[in-house]
Parts: sequence; C-alpha cells; structure tokens
Amino acid sequence: MKKVAIIFILLFVSACDKPNDKNIIVKNDNNVFVCPHSVNTYIESYYDEDNNLSAKKIYKAVYEDKTDIVDSSYFLRLEDKCINKTKFFNKDDYYGDYNLLAPLDQNKIFLFDMEGNVLSSWNTEFLPTNDVFIMPDGRFLGLFNNKQNTFDPMAGQGGTMQIIDGDGQVDWNFDYYSETYTTHHDIELLPNGNILALVWNSRPVEEVKDLDFTMSSDVDFTSGVWFEKIIEINPENDDIVWQWDSFDHLGLEKNKIDINGKGNGRKPGDIMHANGLTYDKNKDLIFMTVNGFSEVWVIDHSTDTAEAASSQGGYYNVGGDLLYRFGSDVFHSVHGPSLLDNGNLLVFSNGNRKDEHPMSTVYEIKLPDDFLSGQNIDIVWSYSNPDLYSAYISGAIRLPNGDTLIAEGDFGLWEINEDKDIVWQYAYHPLDPSQARFGGVWRPYRYTKNSQEIINLNL
Repeated sequence: MKKVAIIFILLFVSACDKPNDKNIIVKNDNNVFVCPHSVNTYIESYYDEDNNLSAKKIYKAVYEDKTDIVDSSYFLRLEDKCINKTKFFNKDDYYGDYNLLAPLDQNKIFLFDMEGNVLSSWNTEFLPTNDVFIMPDGRFLGLFNNKQNTFDPMAGQGGTMQIIDGDGQVDWNFDYYSETYTTHHDIELLPNGNILALVWNSRPVEEVKDLDFTMSSDVDFTSGVWFEKIIEINPENDDIVWQWDSFDHLGLEKNKIDINGKGNGRKPGDIMHANGLTYDKNKDLIFMTVNGFSEVWVIDHSTDTAEAASSQGGYYNVGGDLLYRFGSDVFHSVHGPSLLDNGNLLVFSNGNRKDEHPMSTVYEIKLPDDFLSGQNIDIVWSYSNPDLYSAYISGAIRLPNGDTLIAEGDFGLWEINEDKDIVWQYAYHPLDPSQARFGGVWRPYRYTKNSQEIINLNL
C-alpha cells in the first residue's frame, strides 16, 4: 500500500519552472507552497530489478534520484492549491467569461469561469475523443470513444458522434465504426448543418503493395495500412453526402501522397495519423493536420463526381483534389488547425520530444492566395516558451481582442496577449492515476456571457 501511495504522488509531481532544475519537494512548509508549472501526466513510475522505486525522464519532468519519503500533506496541498486552478498575470487584459472543457479522462463536459469555478457540468455516455464544443443553438456536438468500437484501438479513436442538449440528453447519435474503419480525433460543423469527420480506413497490405508502394520493412502491418478519409454526414437523415479518401491521392508527383517507407511507431499501420480539421467557408476548402507527415493538407471540398454509397443505399459526392501541402520543414508534429478571420491559419507544433528541453510553438501562417501558384507559406507570428510543451494533442485559437488562447495538452490553458505576455493560465489534471496519461486538454474554447452559444445553452 505504501508503494502505491508513493506512485500516486509521483504521478502528480512536475519539473520546476526552470527546465534544467531538478524537482525539489518542500516538506510540510506551511508558509511557502509554489505550484509547479505542470503536474505532469506522462511520468511513468516503476520498480527496478532491485525493487527500488524509480521514474523515467519523460518530456518535462526529470527525476535523477529516488524520491525521499514525502510528507502526506503534500499531495493534499497540491490538489487544494494547484489542481484545476487559474492564475491571472494581468486581470485587465483577458477576454471573455467562460471556458469549455471536455477532458480526456472523464465522462463529463465542464463550463467554468475565469477563476476556475465550475458553473455547470454534463455527464456523457462515453469518454470524449478530443473535441466537444457548443453549437450556435446551445447544444453540444462531440466525438466520443464508443467502448463497443471493434477497430484496432489507438489514441484518438472515436466511433460515435453525438449532439447533446443543455439537459444532458442525447438528441442525435451516429455510430461509424467496424473492424476496418472508425471516426477519430476531430469533427467540424459546416454552415449548412452537416458534419465533417475524420475516419481511419484500413486496407489490406496486399492492396497497397499492388500499387508498387514499398512499406517500411520494420513495421508490423497486421491490422492493414490505415488511410485517412473525411466524410460529411447530414444529421437530418444520417446520410453520408460527401467523402474524400487519401488512398485516391497516392503518388510521387506534386501534391500527391508518397507513403514509401512510411510507418508510425505509435501503432502499426497508422502511417498518416491526421488529428484536426477546419473549414474555409469562403473558398470551400478543408484544412487537415497530418501528424505522421508534420504537415497541413489543403483539400478541395467541391464536388467532382457522384458514386454509389452501398451502406446508405444512395449516392455521395467525391471530394476534389489535394491542392496543397506544407509544414514538414517547419513543424515537428502538428495539431489543431484554426482558421482566422484574416484568412491565416493557426497551428500548434508540438516540438521534438527527443530534444533535451523540448518546446512547443504556436504558428500563425499566411497562406498563398492561390494554392496552385507555387507560392510558399509565410510565418507572420509565433509563440513559444520554455514551459510550453506537450508531446500530444493541443491547439490554439485567436480571441476577438487579439489574444491567443492555447491548449497545452498535458497542462491546461494559456492566454497570451498581442505582445506575447502571459495573461492567464488554467491548470487541469486528472485525480485518477489510472487515467493520468490521457487526462488532457484538446481544444481551447472561450465564450462571453453574451455569446450566442451561452445564451442558447440557457444555464
């Protein structure tokens, strides 16, 4: 029992503010208690061959020696003073009133104020799969990890989309999974009310090899080769009315997808691992972040042809070309595409976890006026910080006052003003060690009291 308690505490101890410093635990000091920047969710505690308690260096936290016995009050004070708390750096500069959070470790949706007080919460049938948000009509739209999903398990797996009303009742449910495909990571609400969703679609290795593509020899593709699809669902009748399949865009020429030698160590077969969508209603384009390539893909959403949709008994439209790809020379793992009013794109580059002190960076990208012109992207703004690092999930949005709201996946939320000063932070971490690795913040959402979404939510 004593060993379990020590492991429990280790899961919530982080690095000091300076990444180079060894973590020091202050014992029973009632006068001084400094909250660590991050209660790290990636610490792996274990017992070595001599039955000594050890911990691995993973991302932010560094343990060079065994941890001494910790006063039992430390964890209680950590929870009381640091967990799920906010910190204001400038109370005159922040924007809005409410934050939405659907953490990956709880079957709940939370709405909390700028002080960190939970105003309302809603139970969900399944764990959220990274993205839940409030639609303009005041209902929640989310992607959830259905426990009955038969697709090969992988982080970000979903299977079920739901629309949930303000009383927590499910108004719409759409299951899309089998042994060979599943929705995953992200969904996007279109102006016409339809919903875009990312899909993993596994194809037999033989089918891919027949196309003269050479797969990485050191990867086990027993679950097939996973390709990214995007489907568009009409929630009024559950018809799939449009789809785009990366498999149709393989090749070696420009703006084709070269998968030669590709393999993803996180899961055999997952060679692309897309994780985010955003839609440009003015140009009818989809932007998709593709983590396995550290790229953003720009996809034509317009209609080319219609093909039979056997599962629905009708027809769906096949999407257009892969118009543009960028980022592999800038990003190191990428998440959370967010289109700005000025036509630029925000993305979260996670950073290289192999660096001694890895950092994440938020980039604002000016896109070419014509994606077929051969123009390059232009980085017009970026933000990084020695304390800003998450190896997984994460994202950023631009607030109406010009501030940037960042979700650091394994920590919480940051608000940065136009001068790149930290305005506000919120630390979220799970209190259940069994869920700790997945207790993260996927997307940042901020609302005012007068937001259409909040008014229609009718708190």
